[in-house]
Amino acid sequence: MSRVSLARILIAESNYGEALNSIEGLMTGSDPLVNELAGDALAGQKKNTLAIEQYNLARDLYDDDASKNIVIMKLNNIQQVL
Repeated sequence: MSRVSLARILIAESNYGEALNSIEGLMTGSDPLVNELAGDALAGQKKNTLAIEQYNLARDLYDDDASKNIVIMKLNNIQQVL
């Protein structure tokens, strides 16, 4: 199982720390999905400032509007909490 798939499962199980550990080596800033998943895990840990940074990286790296819009919705949800 890929580390990205494992991270998705761990996030769904609210195991955010393990999710971050599973993708830590992949967080080079070149894969928007990894940054988005990191944002999800950080948001789950209530580390909103760090989550926003990861979501912004993902948004900037995604090429398609659908993925960008999903990340924008996640950003809006966090900013409503702040």
